[in-house]
Amino acid sequence: MAASTSSFAKEVDCLHDYSRWGGLPAIIASADDFQAARQNDAAIGAMFSKLDSLDRCQGPNVIDVARALKDCFTAEEVDRMNSPLLDGLLLAVSGVPANKHTNGASIINLPGDISVVLRRLISRRRCFIDAMEWLLTRCADLRDDVGPALVRAAATGQTAAVSLLMKHRCPVHPYRNCAIDLAAAAAAAAAAAANGHLDAVRLLVTKADNRSLRLAKVTSDAAANGHQAVIEYILTECDPLLAKTTALTFIAKRGQLLMLELVKRVHTSLFESAAEWDEFWTLAIRAALTHTRFRMLRELLQPGLRGNYTAAAYEDGYEPELPTLVARHGSIAELRLLNDSGLWAALSEGVNEALAISIERGDIEMVTSWLRDHGANPRSDDDLPFYLAAAAGSAPMMQLLCDAANVSFDALVPNGDLVSYLKSRRCCRCPAVAVKTAFRHRHMAALRSLFDLGFPGRDEAIELMVELGCTDLLRDVFDARPPVQFGRYGKEVDAVCNTARRGDLDTLALVLARCPCFFDGYRSARRILCAAVDSDCLPLLDLLWARLKTEAHRLRIVDDEPVLSLRDLWITLYRAAATGSLPVCHTVLQMLVEHSPDDASVQRCNQLGGKSSSVTASPVPELDFVALMRWVADVDHLAIDVEIEASVLPVAARHGQLEVCEYLLDRGVDVQTQDNEALKLAHRNGHPAVVQLLLANGAHRAAIFEEESLS
Repeated sequence: MAASTSSFAKEVDCLHDYSRWGGLPAIIASADDFQAARQNDAAIGAMFSKLDSLDRCQGPNVIDVARALKDCFTAEEVDRMNSPLLDGLLLAVSGVPANKHTNGASIINLPGDISVVLRRLISRRRCFIDAMEWLLTRCADLRDDVGPALVRAAATGQTAAVSLLMKHRCPVHPYRNCAIDLAAAAAAAAAAAANGHLDAVRLLVTKADNRSLRLAKVTSDAAANGHQAVIEYILTECDPLLAKTTALTFIAKRGQLLMLELVKRVHTSLFESAAEWDEFWTLAIRAALTHTRFRMLRELLQPGLRGNYTAAAYEDGYEPELPTLVARHGSIAELRLLNDSGLWAALSEGVNEALAISIERGDIEMVTSWLRDHGANPRSDDDLPFYLAAAAGSAPMMQLLCDAANVSFDALVPNGDLVSYLKSRRCCRCPAVAVKTAFRHRHMAALRSLFDLGFPGRDEAIELMVELGCTDLLRDVFDARPPVQFGRYGKEVDAVCNTARRGDLDTLALVLARCPCFFDGYRSARRILCAAVDSDCLPLLDLLWARLKTEAHRLRIVDDEPVLSLRDLWITLYRAAATGSLPVCHTVLQMLVEHSPDDASVQRCNQLGGKSSSVTASPVPELDFVALMRWVADVDHLAIDVEIEASVLPVAARHGQLEVCEYLLDRGVDVQTQDNEALKLAHRNGHPAVVQLLLANGAHRAAIFEEESLS
């Protein structure tokens, strides 16, 4: 009887042990004849022996688990077993789901940033909670920094994962002894609020002090994304003093009129203190102006809501005065609205700066109002308004200033020659502003004059011309005095990249022809090639590659670093695959072949891509872009790091590549990278399926609000 009881206990323990693997192992282990089947069936016996071997692995690091998994199973075996726990472990260490592995793909593909491993297991559609727990009990390096995974779990609303991760330690300051890094908890609460996951917000609030969670940030993210339930919870059940100012300011910033009604309804104490309300109202007015929410501005100026504008609300730091905000972001309509609403006194503080801004913008109606109604001084800052009017080439603006200053226009500007006026003055208080003003108004004669005087701001103006594609204007400037060093510095390369991303062949050809240092900046060749890939413009890629080949003698000798390395081209190919463009991928493959024809990985990739070493070979009509990206990521000498993958997600989103986006998210890429740039691009380019995928994985819906407000 005792032996029978012992045998039954072992069977129950065995069933309990294998049931947590789920899938095929759990089904077989639950059968009445499991022990006999294990002894008599070699395949079943081998499968469970491997599971036992893997289960005995105790780390202590994730690389040890990865090696144990690789020794026990192939990706195909994991896929056949349909075990959620095994699927999660494979995804964690490889970044590829079991059913997406291709023949020859490596099971081990651990990123330099180990925190990505846990993030790979979390998405809104699925969370491998058992795999997370299994790994965290064994891998000390994963327990060292669970913060990024906690943020992703909160962003995707996976409360079970939030609860699990909150139990594990993060790096903390020596004088603190808390179960979770407070900064990570605060970021997680903000991410949960931004995506409207009230349960996750509640869970985080119960585990940490309200002030540690930075409720102002939590409130602002909830308000920015229009999540009323989260706002109501914070205002009624948390610390309203920390949240109410932020709530009102961000509601004004986003122009959310319904949310304004919510704040009024759930927190009436906002209106109990006149002085307190005046400060909140002032900040809301400024936010509405700064973000051009003019309907919200009109609502805030209604008699039932209107307060007294007070500088005390923002005087602690350097913040522009009200006239400056109106001049930068508004029009004569907003200026008149504020003036008619009793804010005349506030509109007369710092009015000279507003006058200069309005002249730079060429808004003659606002200039007239500043001079006539608010006492602006036309001769402030050593006659800066006159100088800017001349730089803009606006005789009517100059005449208006002369009338306000009681100065004869003919005496000041003989024959109406505004350029001669600039030359006679030679300098002004803000020379860079003068250059930008001349550029804004396309006043070429003034630009030439200012450049000849050696004014600061010349390079910035050239950057703007390159970025905006002002080819004719740029050619005139280059003819006057070529910028020999252009292209060496970060901002200049950024401007060129934006031009390439736009597919502006004419502007880029001009810069290539006139600027010999074009590729001398750090990694500028790779950055510009990647930008050209984004444009899907084959002639632009051909132009850049032709220039690089003509400078082959310099390709490897700039500061002992290659101007364009083989790794740079692999990364370019990875990005090309993310666009889903077959011709672009084949063009970059050809670059790889011409750059390193003897490299074994290049030869193998060329075969996978359907290209031969012959330039005239016909490409195959289809290409599995995700498979190509996986293959490139597994190239032995190439480490596709998290930063590179994060930069590729917006590219895939822009081109509507749903499967590529899924692949990158499965590999642990942060969906909110580059301030939710992927979501913005997917929405802007009309890819609703990608938008839904990104939102489901924790992207901030507020990014779409911003896109709609700009359209």
